[in-house]
Amino acid sequence: MHQYRPPNPNPSYPPPSQFVASQQQPSSLEESLQKFMQVTGQAIQEVKNSTVQNTQAIVKSEHQMG
Repeated sequence: MHQYRPPNPNPSYPPPSQFVASQQQPSSLEESLQKFMQVTGQAIQEVKNSTVQNTQAIVKSEHQMG
């Protein structure tokens, strides 16, 4: 009978060179992700500011109309 042996979670194979993290310079993917996060953060802040301004305008209109 064969005894089941689960796969080794830490194989001794080295990772392919393109997946080795480089400490010298961020990859194009890392740079793209950082830029995306920066632009997305700015867009979220603009939406928050716009929402506050719209809410204030609505409250002001409600007070003016009585």
